[in-house]
Amino acid sequence: GGQLASVAVNPATNTIYAAGSGDSVAVISGQTNTVTATIPMGGQLASVAVNPATNTIYAAGSGDSVAVISGRTNTVTATISLSGQPHFIAVNSQTNAIYVTSSDNSTIQVISGQTNTVTGTIGLDFGPAGEAVDPATNTIYVTDWSASTVSAISGSTNTVIATAGVGAAVGPLGVAVNPQTNTIYVAGDIYSTLSVLTW
Repeated sequence: GGQLASVAVNPATNTIYAAGSGDSVAVISGQTNTVTATIPMGGQLASVAVNPATNTIYAAGSGDSVAVISGRTNTVTATISLSGQPHFIAVNSQTNAIYVTSSDNSTIQVISGQTNTVTGTIGLDFGPAGEAVDPATNTIYVTDWSASTVSAISGSTNTVIATAGVGAAVGPLGVAVNPQTNTIYVAGDIYSTLSVLTW
């Protein structure tokens, strides 16, 4: 029902959640590859993420808020107000912390999945493009498209602990982490590259 911008998977329930310009989150069965439910959101969505440990889905939309969705009932159970326009969402399933980037004020807001409240704000000196979480090391990785870098943020202190370049002509956007190997993969926007980093 619209152009898709983000997809997330709950491996515990074999369920896929897709979001985009269709003003809703589509719930897809991984067993049958069919849409089993549609969750109305009332606005265009930028990102969706899942905490498989709690069976909770987080969706960022056109307003300054994040919707909390129950994977059991496929309904919005809470709305968390933010101080900026949300962009990307990443979840640490081990600490039940949710990280929401905001490009308009160059921050990452930290949400407690237990209380559904903002517990901290991480200030950045760049507009974040993409993010991913390594639950094994409690580290958040954020890409900076303009500087062609990836920054590592400690989930314990909410501070930037390292920054690595991925090449001046890469233009890093999406980022993913393999927690078993502590390897970070960064998708390049300019020359269709994939950078591989280890910290």
